Amino acid sequence: MAYVDADGLVVPEPDKGDVLRIVYVLRDKDYGPLTSPAPLLISHHHTARWMTDGEPGVGAVGMLEMGARVRKKAAYTQMYVGRDGYAVQCVRYGRSCIGTEGNVLVGGKKRETNRISFQIEWDSWGVADLNGGRGKGAAKINPKRNDVRRVPDPLTGGTVLAQQVTSRQSRAVAEICAAVVRKSKMRPIDALHGHRELARGSHPDPNTYICEALERVVAPVLGLGRVTAPARNVNGERTVIPQGVA
Repeated sequence: MAYVDADGLVVPEPDKGDVLRIVYVLRDKDYGPLTSPAPLLISHHHTARWMTDGEPGVGAVGMLEMGARVRKKAAYTQMYVGRDGYAVQCVRYGRSCIGTEGNVLVGGKKRETNRISFQIEWDSWGVADLNGGRGKGAAKINPKRNDVRRVPDPLTGGTVLAQQVTSRQSRAVAEICAAVVRKSKMRPIDALHGHRELARGSHPDPNTYICEALERVVAPVLGLGRVTAPARNVNGERTVIPQGVA
């Protein structure tokens, strides 16, 4: 069972059945420490990264290269999770990074989302326009990939192409979320937030397949029953996190 160690690293335990594998490409200087003693929520994103026709996903080497690029620029999230269960950790648990616009309400007060969240990027181009051109925040994509489906666009009411996630990717994210929830003592439901929800509809991520995975794969690992992930919210009221949960 994956856990968060004293240095803020997420450590998988493959001998106990963990799918998750991690390489560490840590930022020398982070955005700053959390303003809470521990993360109050987990924010989910998709990377909006283009994939070639036959590319099944990013393995250990590719994730390491991705992490190295991030390290040279900005650490947008703590974790990047590949479609084969490999991940890169760029920012330690207990530190913040620039990943999600907006604020949430904690105890009736606005708190910068970046300062109170642990952030996870799912490797995926997410969503794209039906003409196969540029997606919302994504590069050009191949609309004929076998993991592409047409789905309703909750932001516009139209239709978009969305990339499905893999079972190994979903399970790896579940193991990360479980480790963070145990370490932080946040409410399990607060491990299921999404960028578009927290930014109040200004971003397309995560896509519908990531939301489904949060509900079908991640939630049961966290001990939740049938739930609707907060990540499905698009233009609702400002997200509220109860005071004193961590």
